[in-house]
Amino acid sequence: MPFRQIAEARVGPGTATGNKITERSATLLIFILTALLVICSFYPFIWMTMNALKTNREIFANPLALPTMVDFTVFAKVWKAGRLAQAFKNSILVTAASVSIIVILSSLAAFALSHMRFRGRGAILALIVGAQVVSGQVLLIPLFKLFTEIDLIGSVASVILTYVGIGLPLSVYLFWGFFRGISPSIYESTKIDGCCDKRYYASILMPLSSPIIGSVIVFQALASWNEYLFALTFLKGNASRTIPLQLQIFTSQYLTQWSYLFAALSITILPILILYIFLQKSFIRGITAGAVKG
Repeated sequence: MPFRQIAEARVGPGTATGNKITERSATLLIFILTALLVICSFYPFIWMTMNALKTNREIFANPLALPTMVDFTVFAKVWKAGRLAQAFKNSILVTAASVSIIVILSSLAAFALSHMRFRGRGAILALIVGAQVVSGQVLLIPLFKLFTEIDLIGSVASVILTYVGIGLPLSVYLFWGFFRGISPSIYESTKIDGCCDKRYYASILMPLSSPIIGSVIVFQALASWNEYLFALTFLKGNASRTIPLQLQIFTSQYLTQWSYLFAALSITILPILILYIFLQKSFIRGITAGAVKG
């Protein structure tokens, strides 16, 4: 018996030490992987900004080297030479309008599909899910003919309506999945208290849905801000050009001003980056704090 106790006493500390070593190794591995992921994520932005401060000759000589002379006036020159002010206004208008409409319409549709009982609800949901597999490029020619007939070609309204139509299926599905995760007892208790559906949607459901609203805004804003094909097809003239179209001014058949193009790209990613940083808090907050769980 004494020998067994001695053996167990010896095994205990060794096992504890082994567990600590394993935990430290796992923590170190996670730290290394996270650091590599951060470097891989931020390196393209750093590389792009760094090459914006070079000349074409320096870029072609060694695109990975540091610039020999740092001159931040290139960003002011690009802003003026590329006439980015008007393009920024158009992109902000198109993005803000399309995202706002998408959030309102998709949340209303998801509210009806998740809270109300009516015939054909499953078929509508299946149709919405199936619409996500339809490529937007397939709709290019039919939409062009439609907008030509109703005289919308050349107007920002054409791309806004296009972005709303393409972005709705995914957004409705995301809202629907989130609304189904909210306890049904909240909706039932409000109905007992005499709360109408309109007030429940505006005063209770949407405030609880800030994380999914933030996710939809980020996804759809990124898609609208960077979209090129529909904007190229539907928008005519310099007055209605968006950022992706205006960037073509720095490229030509025989010469591309790479430093100016990199500087313009560095400027154009700032609004989306700021939007993501601002909405990142909505992913952290507890959205159902104090709610009744079923």
